[in-house]
Amino acid sequence: MADHDDLLVPYWKEFGAALIHWSEYRASGKTLGIIIDRISTPDAVLNLLGQAIKQSKVKAIFVGGDGTPKPWKLAEFMTEIIQTNYEMTGVGFDRVMVSNKVWKAMCNAIKIRNAYQSYIHSLQLSECFPDGIDSEVLMESLTTNAAEVVLGENGMSSQDASIIAQCLNSNPALSQLDLRGNRFDDADAAVLADSLSSNTNLTGLYVDGNNIKEEGRLAFLHAIFDVSSLNSCAASNRTCQIWGLEQDISDLNHYKERRHNKWDKIFAMLASSSKDAFINMALLRGVPAALMPILLDRANDRDKEATSGITDLYLKMKDMKRCPKHDVWDKLGEKRPLNCVYELFRSLVVPSIYV
Repeated sequence: MADHDDLLVPYWKEFGAALIHWSEYRASGKTLGIIIDRISTPDAVLNLLGQAIKQSKVKAIFVGGDGTPKPWKLAEFMTEIIQTNYEMTGVGFDRVMVSNKVWKAMCNAIKIRNAYQSYIHSLQLSECFPDGIDSEVLMESLTTNAAEVVLGENGMSSQDASIIAQCLNSNPALSQLDLRGNRFDDADAAVLADSLSSNTNLTGLYVDGNNIKEEGRLAFLHAIFDVSSLNSCAASNRTCQIWGLEQDISDLNHYKERRHNKWDKIFAMLASSSKDAFINMALLRGVPAALMPILLDRANDRDKEATSGITDLYLKMKDMKRCPKHDVWDKLGEKRPLNCVYELFRSLVVPSIYV
């Protein structure tokens, strides 16, 4: 293909002109995504494309390589587009091999752009680091203020888990983090899970295709659903869904509203821990009477479409067996709020919890 690059330049010019024409006369509020996948793009082509994309309604650009290093003018090309095309919100790379200096320059361009609140929302660097990702590049990619960062299949392991945890502890703007297809194990999962205790922005963590087994799963589970007490349950992370574990735990924190996630887990704990009644009032001993109206209000707001997932997770963590009462609770449907309120009122008439 490289032998015929000059012959293709007229076609690249035509493509660039078409981008500008469509954006000016045909867009009607729409935007485009551009994929350049394993296509030779010498400097002359990048210059043509750069000028066209800067003037076009391009929302995202994805560049795929063949896994071999290339002397691309990539940093200048991407930096100029990021800094001049304010329609663009997504940038992605797959099997693209360039220097750490180039990656840092592009991450810095995104960070500068986002500082002016004209956001690049997603950054993908997949399978771009066959010998492992540089620590500084990793930290730069996580701190661009992009809402979504994809770092799949980069051979990351324990050292990288510590850097990621350090970043998550600082509670960045990052809301989605994709770590699929790396080499993280149970110990790394525990490090990542610990960082969730101080993070309130991350809403999705994807860990498919790693070496995370049951111990790592339990570490994540305890971080987002601590069943040692109601206070611990309320304080556990209520924003982040964990995806991709062999035994799924994504039923936890599946609401957009954090308060719904908190109360979902509290009522699951109150219901699942009781062998007979729908609500385990013993867990409410010591709760101030002034908080009871809030509890009643939240009881009336229970999810009518709840599944058995959280019940099963609680029973597993407490080494309890499912009984008929749990089945009834999970199948209450539209009657769930009424049953919660009734059970609380019935129990509060006899003030045993305040004795």
